[in-house]
Amino acid sequence: YFQKAIDLGDAEGLTAIGTAYYWGKAVEQDYGKALEYWQRASEQGSTKALTNIAYLYGHGEGVEQDFDKTMAYYQQAAELGDEEAMSYIGNMYLFGDGVEQDYAQALEWYQRAAEENEPLALANLGWLYHSGNGVEQDIGKALEYYQRAASHGDADALFNIGSMYLNGQGVQKDYGKAL
Repeated sequence: YFQKAIDLGDAEGLTAIGTAYYWGKAVEQDYGKALEYWQRASEQGSTKALTNIAYLYGHGEGVEQDFDKTMAYYQQAAELGDEEAMSYIGNMYLFGDGVEQDYAQALEWYQRAAEENEPLALANLGWLYHSGNGVEQDIGKALEYYQRAASHGDADALFNIGSMYLNGQGVQKDYGKAL
């Protein structure tokens, strides 16, 4: 059915086939073919395909690692409103991957993605406020962001909330809630 969708020019079908090649599901794993399908989908405006291509370049899977291309693809997807790409740009600034580490830029990108309740952005905003990196430390805000991320299934946020209850950080120590 994906092939039929592709034959009709469907970007989601192209993205799905690319993902099948990336993971080796029902086909032999082939990063080159994944890239080929994702490029075709990106030409039709698929932000998921753009984000996937950025990931390949960021991790050097099937292509030479190239953080400039990683950033360019993430930015293109972000400009089209992809909140996951916004979070990944935030990560690049947070960790200094191919760019100078810049907590203010990370904060800005996470805030943009958090407006759409993107879980990674919410969890990382929680971490920034928890650690005080790039912002004034605010344990209450950290907990709020962690809770928002946790409500969207983010495991790191759940762990951080558990740690806060275990250690009594910003909340009353409660081993039962921690577990």
